[in-house]
Amino acid sequence: MQACASGYLTPVALLNRSGRELVLGMYWDFAAKQWRNPEGVEFGALHAVSIAVVDWDDDGDTDLVAGTADGEVWRWTNWGTSKKPAFAERAEELVVGGERLAIRSGHAMPVIADWDQDGRFDIVLGGDDGEVSWARNVGRAGRPEFAPLSVLIASADGERGRSRRNASVEVADLNGDGRVDLLVGDQDHEEVVEGRTAEQDARYAELRNRFETWAEVRRVLASGDEPAKGALGDARVGEYRAYLEELRGLTPKRRSLNGVWFYARELAAGR
Repeated sequence: MQACASGYLTPVALLNRSGRELVLGMYWDFAAKQWRNPEGVEFGALHAVSIAVVDWDDDGDTDLVAGTADGEVWRWTNWGTSKKPAFAERAEELVVGGERLAIRSGHAMPVIADWDQDGRFDIVLGGDDGEVSWARNVGRAGRPEFAPLSVLIASADGERGRSRRNASVEVADLNGDGRVDLLVGDQDHEEVVEGRTAEQDARYAELRNRFETWAEVRRVLASGDEPAKGALGDARVGEYRAYLEELRGLTPKRRSLNGVWFYARELAAGR
């Protein structure tokens, strides 16, 4: 590798044990207007939007924890070494109480941190709606297990004066009082409606209300299940794509609003 002008070495792709590039989920095929797995890759979920690193199994190397666009959390085991990583061919879903570890809003942004400061790493998750959640590690070194998610910061729900959508979290003792705090970056949007008629506003609202009725079609088109895709039929798929095209045409322009917020940890009662 050669040094870049920035002072870093030339970036290289992470590889799995088979020598293939590590692919973190599906990609959007603009021509076909659907989610696809890259050839030869079966991730099983939408693309990852954030990666955290941790020695998950306490074997001296670095494993990966990924949050996906649809809110799930997955793990890639490193079967190599810290100097020469070789990741598993498939990621594993994280499971809590027999259910997948996931946030309802989507856009899972995990960070690995010891939130309760008990010496074990936990998972803190930011999400699309601004909610920040915590999965407490109740396992042991090399065998982490997690309690169901607890809410640290409730969803924004349009509230001003606080972090809002697309929460990206960091955990650290920022004020030096011995307790870890939250630093939350957000990316919200403000709709800017220009030149739309009342009829167009009403039609946009109607289309948005019908979004969830297409959930099963979206799921099938995003899967690798070719027979299921064929069973949808050209007419049904064409109807869905026409719906998406009309929705995009009526979607208001958006202005990005970004911020960074500091949530200091309160002193526990009686201390």
